[in-house]
Amino acid sequence: MNLNNLENLKEELRKLGFSEMLVSDMEEKMKTGVPEFKLKEGIHITEKGYVTFDLPFKQSSQSDYYFLNKYDISFHKGQPLEEGKSFFVTLPEKDGKQQFKKVGDRADAIALFKEQEVNSKLSVGETFQKSGLLASMEKGKINFIDRTFATAFRTPPITETIRLDRGKGFTKEQSANLIQGRTIYRDDMLDASRGETYKAWIKFDMESGKKNGHYQFSAWRDPNYGFDLGKKLDEFNIKELEKPENRKELEDSLKQGNRVLVTVEKEGKAIKVFIEPVPRFYNLNFFSESGMYEKREQFLKESVNLKADLTAKNLSKNKEQDKAMSIGR
Repeated sequence: MNLNNLENLKEELRKLGFSEMLVSDMEEKMKTGVPEFKLKEGIHITEKGYVTFDLPFKQSSQSDYYFLNKYDISFHKGQPLEEGKSFFVTLPEKDGKQQFKKVGDRADAIALFKEQEVNSKLSVGETFQKSGLLASMEKGKINFIDRTFATAFRTPPITETIRLDRGKGFTKEQSANLIQGRTIYRDDMLDASRGETYKAWIKFDMESGKKNGHYQFSAWRDPNYGFDLGKKLDEFNIKELEKPENRKELEDSLKQGNRVLVTVEKEGKAIKVFIEPVPRFYNLNFFSESGMYEKREQFLKESVNLKADLTAKNLSKNKEQDKAMSIGR
C-alpha cells in the first residue's frame, strides 16, 4: 500500500465531508491490495427520505495508486433502515432447507426480491427468524406489500453521479441537497469556453429529466442575476440575524442548500421555522418544523409589508386609470 496515496485520499474524503468511519474502511480495503472496491455511506436528510453515497475506488493498472474519480448519490423515499436491522430476501429452497440472503441496502433488497421467479418474501428485522414481512410473491407474482412500505417499494430512488477532479467537486452536503432539488451556491464555477471562474446559484434541472443519463444544471450567476441573499434575509423578522456571527453561520449554511431552522414571530409568539433560498424566484421558502409550507408574507418586517401594500395599491390605481382611459376612447 502506498502511504502517500493513502494520505492524499484521506484528505480528499475529509474535504468532501465524508465520515471518519468511511476513511477507516477505505484504509482497510487498500491494505488488501484488491484492484477495486466500493464503499457506501448513508445520511438521513428529512422526514420524507434519505440519501446514500456509493464511492468506487479503482487501482491504477500501472501502479499501486488508488483513485476516486466520482461518487454516486441516491435519494430514497421513506425512512432509512433502523440501526441493528437488515433486510432479508428468501431464495429457492436447497436440499429441503429455506435459503435467504441478508441485505443492508433497501434498494438492493427490493431489486433482489423482484428478481425471484418463484415464491419469495422480503422482510426486515434483527435476524431472519425475527424479521417482519414487508412483501411477498407467489409463483413470481407479487401478492402482498405492507401498507407502510408501499411508497418506498414502488418509488425508485433518484440517482446521479458526481464527478471529481483530483478530489475536488461537490461535497457530500452539497450533493445531498442537490439530489433533493435544492439550490446551492458556488464561487468557483468554471466557464470552459472562456477558461474563467464565476459565482452562481445552481441546482439540478429535474423538471427537464435526464440527458445522456444525467441531470443538467440550471445556474443563476451572481451578481448578474440579481438575487442577494443578505438583502432578502433582511426583509424578514429573523432573530438569528441580530448577531453578526450568527448571520454568517446562517448564510453559509443556506448557501450549502440546507433548510435552516430559525426563530421568527407569528401572532405575537416566537416560533421555529425552516427556511431555504429560492434564487430562481428571488425569494426564501418557509416551512414549519413538521415540513408544511408557511406563507412567507406573515414573517415580513412591517416596513417591507407597508412598501408591498403601497406598491399593490399603486398598481391597482394605474389599472383603474388605464381602464377609464380605454372606456373614454
